[in-house]
Amino acid sequence: MKKVSPYFLTTVIIVLAVLFLVQNTYARGWATGLETEEHKNMNVVIEGLSYAYQKAGLSKKMIRAKVELQLRKNGINPNPIPKYRDGLLYVNVNIAGVAYNVDVEFKRKVTYSSRNRSYEAIASVWETGGTGTYGQDSSIILKNLSNLIDMFINDYLKANQKLPQ
Repeated sequence: MKKVSPYFLTTVIIVLAVLFLVQNTYARGWATGLETEEHKNMNVVIEGLSYAYQKAGLSKKMIRAKVELQLRKNGINPNPIPKYRDGLLYVNVNIAGVAYNVDVEFKRKVTYSSRNRSYEAIASVWETGGTGTYGQDSSIILKNLSNLIDMFINDYLKANQKLPQ
């Protein structure tokens, strides 16, 4: 019979502990920050416009259409006029030379306490992004954006699914 190394056993124990903690976090109903009252409607803000967009063959209209279409395909109605009531999806695409950066965030009003006082602020409660080069092929930027929006939609819908009573 082959001996099991202590390193292997330690790794298995750590992995099981992490899985247990993650599972318990969701079981307890801890918030993700993506929970909303009107989860079928989404405020959308697109930023990051510059002359470089035109050189890359992109436009704000094209980016907005890509994001809104993905939301609609998943039953979420985009609202281009931002209201912070239930948060908003913030998308920022920047291009410099042959490099690009895409940021996707969900921002909302949050309340926190410090020194026996309560405060409200707008904060990013979910975010992801990507940076790369596109070699004058804007489809690379759009593909990255699409993947990031899919990640957001997945987490957003998971956080807003109906829970059994």
